[in-house]
Amino acid sequence: MVRNILMAIKVINYPFSFGKNSANTNITSIAATSDYKKIWQQRVLLVLGTRPGERLMRPNFGSNLHTVVFEPEATAGQIAKDSITRAFIDWLPALELRQISPSFDLTTGILTVSITYGLPNGEPDSVTINTGIFNRSGDLLQEINNG
Repeated sequence: MVRNILMAIKVINYPFSFGKNSANTNITSIAATSDYKKIWQQRVLLVLGTRPGERLMRPNFGSNLHTVVFEPEATAGQIAKDSITRAFIDWLPALELRQISPSFDLTTGILTVSITYGLPNGEPDSVTINTGIFNRSGDLLQEINNG
């Protein structure tokens, strides 16, 4: 049922962008998708990328995933797992969280978090988030980068 509804709609791409109108390439339009998996991936990234308090009418919406950039590598993975799990329970109940796999690269300072979940129709899907870690003195070891 949910898949049929989502297949019939188009949603604005996240992050917001512009695209070319297919009928007239001189006219730009707001980029949108009707791809079922992409819609859910964008929803996951939207929830995880929003800090609680950023939404005026939904002050609790989002996750605390942003806090891992200020934590040492030893605890960042566990904080990421806890934040993602809480966000899925609170804001993505239609999805089945299957696995969260954080890994830290000491050379680049990048924490990579792979998240595997089941869509409402049971199909598996995943997203990967790359983030940097700040050291205790506040020096940036690596910029935050989703993708």
